[in-house]
Amino acid sequence: MDIKVFGHEYFYDITSMSMLFFPGEKVCYVRRSSKPTHIISGLYFSRGSIISRTRIKYNGRWFSSQKNAKSGCDLKNLVKQTFYRACSIATGITPPWGILTGIRPLSVYRRHRIAGDEPHAVMKDEYFLAEDKIELLDKIFACQAAFHCPKPRDVSVYISIPFCPGKCSYCSFISISAVNARDLLDRYLNGLFDEIKAKALLINKYNLRVKSLYIGGGTPGILDERQLLMLMQLLHDSFDFGKTEEICFELGRPETVSDEKLKILKNFNVHRICINTQTTNDKILNIIGRNHNSQDYFLAVKKALKCGFNSINTDLIAGLPGEDYSSFCRSVDDVINSGVDNITVHTLAIKRAAKLSGCGDNFNPENRVVTDMLDYAYSRLMSDGYVPYYIYRQKNCVSNGENTGFCKPYKICGYNIYMMEDIHSIIACGAGASSKIIKDRKVNRVINVKYPMEYVSEYEKIIKNTDIIDKMLRAELTDE
Repeated sequence: MDIKVFGHEYFYDITSMSMLFFPGEKVCYVRRSSKPTHIISGLYFSRGSIISRTRIKYNGRWFSSQKNAKSGCDLKNLVKQTFYRACSIATGITPPWGILTGIRPLSVYRRHRIAGDEPHAVMKDEYFLAEDKIELLDKIFACQAAFHCPKPRDVSVYISIPFCPGKCSYCSFISISAVNARDLLDRYLNGLFDEIKAKALLINKYNLRVKSLYIGGGTPGILDERQLLMLMQLLHDSFDFGKTEEICFELGRPETVSDEKLKILKNFNVHRICINTQTTNDKILNIIGRNHNSQDYFLAVKKALKCGFNSINTDLIAGLPGEDYSSFCRSVDDVINSGVDNITVHTLAIKRAAKLSGCGDNFNPENRVVTDMLDYAYSRLMSDGYVPYYIYRQKNCVSNGENTGFCKPYKICGYNIYMMEDIHSIIACGAGASSKIIKDRKVNRVINVKYPMEYVSEYEKIIKNTDIIDKMLRAELTDE
């Protein structure tokens, strides 16, 4: 599909939107085209007014949309609005998130709400969101209210364990199979421990308060009892757990859970753990390359509940290959009945780095199966007392879906909100980890090398990143 743009520089934005209407199409920026699908998007400036116009040739017919605006308007939104309307008229498709293509729809909602706008009207009339998505944002905004009052020296800490028992077919995260990398895992931990000590020195140097600590992956549960004990002891010695409101450990796959590991985590006052099954259909688990079955999951949750953790999360994915609506609904029911108080509902997103390169008709925006899955999950969860508390979106989600975290009242995971909404700085350790130093809502990122092998062999880059963060913190805090 060829797109011609003039009068503006928003080719990337409308290219992202084009995938909502024409999934799988290759998009090219051209001057001329003879292909059946051809889109022209332009801005015209005349006597203080602005005209945005989009024309699309689709199935041999031309469709168009035009909107006039005054100078000073949001030009990007203006272009996206006429692009959306023209594509919708041509295809009959109305993506539920309208013109929003970013990962943080709540930030747009919040910005207008803080500005005193009527959010329902703005999100519907200017961004073209479906009513149920606006209502979802309403609920999440209300849940997050108490978390948007950060103190000047609050930070969160993220620890990356990018190893897994094996690679899932849909996964594109930077992770290594620990089955064939035991030696690398030990070397990785040695480097990670050094980085944790260095970052802890910075936190203590500037008298920062670690509000939440999150150990994620990968599958951190891949650590054996000895490695886990060493990690938790170091974290305990490096940070003041007495002042940390929340410690989260993402065990990950059920087969990595053991009584001894749970005991270690409980002894270090870990508040929240994650045991992620993605589905409780054994056939689908086998298709996507998981090494566990549904009974492994139920047993792991039972053990965790017996230990008395404050909160337990489980991830589910809507749109897994081979899983139909009935199977997904059973998975939702199974996880609710297991007794966990946090359930995160993801929409399958296939990235180029994943083994699974396609998912059949699920990527067709006219296919409502995955949309129906999300509708069932949200309705069932809320009817059982769970509330939505955070949200984010990814590219290439089936049916243009989203990822939403649900929890029982007073079981919110603060880290998910702090990280996703950029409420305060995040100090991150490990391969692929991204630190975010936030000042006056401006985010400065410092990203570690991606791969564990690179992490252990080029550790001088980690030292350099630590020095960069030191300078950022010094600049931030000396201006207080």
